[in-house]
Amino acid sequence: MLGVVRRLKVIQAPAGADADAAARPRWQWVLAGGGVALTAFLPLSIVGIWVGARLRSRFEEEPGLAVALGAAPILLAFGIAAWAAGALVGRFGGRTTGRDGMLAGALGGGSLLFLAGLGGALHPWPVAASAALVLLGGGALLGGLGARSGIRRRSAV
Repeated sequence: MLGVVRRLKVIQAPAGADADAAARPRWQWVLAGGGVALTAFLPLSIVGIWVGARLRSRFEEEPGLAVALGAAPILLAFGIAAWAAGALVGRFGGRTTGRDGMLAGALGGGSLLFLAGLGGALHPWPVAASAALVLLGGGALLGGLGARSGIRRRSAV
């Protein structure tokens, strides 16, 4: 009896909330990721606006640099929010792919673009076009990268 190794049976099917998450359609994960991008960006943007104002005031003699340094923390805040949305979709979405993370990031960027339009911040068309390029393109890119990271973590567990 010393050489016999007994093994317990392992149940491979997820149970409870994990089974519900695995059965959820991919489009629901895209919507959830878009909501995460929006809600994560809003508090991060407050910090980004504060840091940007401090940077802008230090470089007042260089107007171009002051504008770039003032906008950089806000763009960083959106990048973090889009990446986090993609990571959530990739990690917890049962059958999601990197494309779903890209869609979630773009959806978050599109909702922010919509809110900026409602607030009247997109009046000259070059501002609207550049904001659309940054929010939709950057959101898709960083959401896709976050989803790839989340998928790696999902498969490692």
